[in-house]
Amino acid sequence: MLKSVKSILCSSAVKYQFAVSCYSSKACPSIAVVLSGCGVNDGTEVHEASAVLSHITRNRAVPHMFAPDIPQADVINHLECKPDTTHCRNVLVESARIARGQILPLSELVRNS
Repeated sequence: MLKSVKSILCSSAVKYQFAVSCYSSKACPSIAVVLSGCGVNDGTEVHEASAVLSHITRNRAVPHMFAPDIPQADVINHLECKPDTTHCRNVLVESARIARGQILPLSELVRNS
């Protein structure tokens, strides 16, 4: 199980708001979603990520997005369909495109004992 993701988010300098409501007396479960950049062939595919997030919220759970804060191994020029060796990207920064800024480094995700 995940440690209280809510406490991790509250302690962060960035404020997070999620448009999810619980309609029962039980608390909404928190689901960690780990992204790996942004883009087909060189990161998380946008359509797949949005489908996952949609299913999580439709089932009355709260998604919390995380990504590793590391350099991206490969960058693809999608116009020419070949590797782009002139740019260096960060996986966390690229993942923030999908998360619309509501994302934390993967290192802040911890397990409950």
